[in-house]
Amino acid sequence: MNGLSYFSPNYPVHITPLVSVVLIARRVYDCEKCLDTLMKQSTTFETEVIVVDRSSTDEIERLCRRYTSFYPHRLRYRRNPERYIAFGSPGAEVRSRYVIVCRDYERWNDSGKLQRQGEYLREPPSCALCFHTSGEESFLCIGRSVERCNAFPV
Repeated sequence: MNGLSYFSPNYPVHITPLVSVVLIARRVYDCEKCLDTLMKQSTTFETEVIVVDRSSTDEIERLCRRYTSFYPHRLRYRRNPERYIAFGSPGAEVRSRYVIVCRDYERWNDSGKLQRQGEYLREPPSCALCFHTSGEESFLCIGRSVERCNAFPV
């Protein structure tokens, strides 16, 4: 896969985050609004945001370079204009135990959302996939069984 991968020289490669938020970005305006809400997330565990740029311009890359000056330890950038996410490919470098995928039009306005989601992913050992649909008040967990967790408002 051809792609540019970038992260700050100050990025702490010795720290392994518990959760990586993979932000699929196509529009710079939406990406900036989404990044603003992601960077306001408060957690008791290490996190990182990996921006996967699917646009055809350099605007999102410039935005990410600017954000890494403010958040050098939490943000990485990956150019990937293809229509898939290759988590295991060179340059993707997802190092966390859990991955949460986010689209650039999403707004995580509740600063505790990532904390609750990380805690929930740690608890049920049978959980393979955790998601919610727009407007839902709970997560759906798919693993050995399907269960609804009402303790996690979105």
